[in-house]
Amino acid sequence: MLDGQVTIARVSHAGATLTTAALGAGDFFGPALSGATAGDDTARAKGAVSIWRAPIDEWRRLLLHHPAVAWEFVSLLALRHRQMERRLESFAFKRTEARLAQTFRELSGGFATRCNHGFGQHLRRTQQELADLVGASRPVVSTILNKLRDKGVLGYNREYVCVRGFEEIAKLIES
Repeated sequence: MLDGQVTIARVSHAGATLTTAALGAGDFFGPALSGATAGDDTARAKGAVSIWRAPIDEWRRLLLHHPAVAWEFVSLLALRHRQMERRLESFAFKRTEARLAQTFRELSGGFATRCNHGFGQHLRRTQQELADLVGASRPVVSTILNKLRDKGVLGYNREYVCVRGFEEIAKLIES
């Protein structure tokens, strides 16, 4: 992905959708990368997105002939693996508030940049997507978001969350 935000989701045979990943600029995705079939996952753009698409044979040649690209790809896969381990650990040991705060930090790239509003980090995610990512129900996530908004830590609407209080989010992660 060159620019923007994409949500990856899995759809069950019954038609239920589960968000499995939230990706940003620099991330890679596609069924050929994991050996999955084309119908296993869906990708949905969150606003404007620029994507570079390559046939799998071209991608393999790129990795074989450009070690720096191959190293970047392996590094990104290792980061995703570590994030998945942290998510599993969080499911077992942390409260939902802490899991949500950790998800905000991961989605924002560590709060390195500011959103268009100038307050904090602008994340284009729905409450249901956030709930899927933290292993909670949408009503539970909505309640937590409302509490954080009332404290001035977040601003949000149906399409995005704007993290304003980085210190407060960091405290939640440690709780």
